[in-house]
Amino acid sequence: MLKKTKIIQKDHRLGHRERLRARFEKVGYLGLHDYEILELVLFLSIPRGDVKAIAKDLLYKFKSLSGVLHAEKTLLKQIHGIGPSTIHTLKVTLALQQRSMQENITKRNVLNNFDDIINYCRSHLCLLSVEEVRVLFLDHKMGVIRDEVHQRGTVNETALYVRELLKRTLELGSSAVIVIHNHPSGSPEPSLDDIQITYGLIKAAKPLKIEVYDHIITAKDTFFSFKQTGLLKGV
Repeated sequence: MLKKTKIIQKDHRLGHRERLRARFEKVGYLGLHDYEILELVLFLSIPRGDVKAIAKDLLYKFKSLSGVLHAEKTLLKQIHGIGPSTIHTLKVTLALQQRSMQENITKRNVLNNFDDIINYCRSHLCLLSVEEVRVLFLDHKMGVIRDEVHQRGTVNETALYVRELLKRTLELGSSAVIVIHNHPSGSPEPSLDDIQITYGLIKAAKPLKIEVYDHIITAKDTFFSFKQTGLLKGV
């Protein structure tokens, strides 16, 4: 009689982390799927087990890597397998990305680096669920010397306080500003209020010899620039 042999099926998950890390070392991020890049981040906070399903669940719910990093903590907690340590890791990853982009625009002439400015705006504002006004304060060489949050608001509105903004500009010794805010609704087109407030800021800034270099509105994957569209001419 023939002796029965036990068939052992190889678990494809064994060694998966090492293989993925090795592939990243060899080909970089361009050779990986989005969920695989997210897996590499999850490895940092989830030391054992298969995290591929968690990575795919995150991308399914939040649509993109950027969406995952910007997701509210309460929403991240709803994903099975996500705990405080993983949320912390994702937010630190976001902070690293944002700080890197901030370095790209600091002390550099914004006239030559508009794409960096737009990428920076998108990274900080495009996926926020409420409106936020940020201000880039520029020096006389048009380099960014400071980036600050001016105001946070609601889903569809926030305030820009002209007097406070100009006071802060003078305190920093800044000679120009770029105002940035987001539209969570999805359209970057300026409202009538956006236009009127911008024009009011420009007129109040002129006697102080402060230039409003641009007002940029971001919304998801698009943006609106007052300067590029000519809305600042003749104000």
